[in-house]
Amino acid sequence: MSSRRLWLKLSSSLEHRNRAANSTTWRLLRSHGRQRFGYVRTVVSTLGLVLPRP
Repeated sequence: MSSRRLWLKLSSSLEHRNRAANSTTWRLLRSHGRQRFGYVRTVVSTLGLVLPRP
């Protein structure tokens, strides 16, 4: 039960951080259209490292 509460707290904080990261990412994508795919690949791999496995 406590581990589930911890997971909910962690996932909510990650969601908040990801929202900020997403807005930054979209700004980068818009200003660097040519390098779009490189940024997407980088962001996806970064999120894969940041997000914990349930």
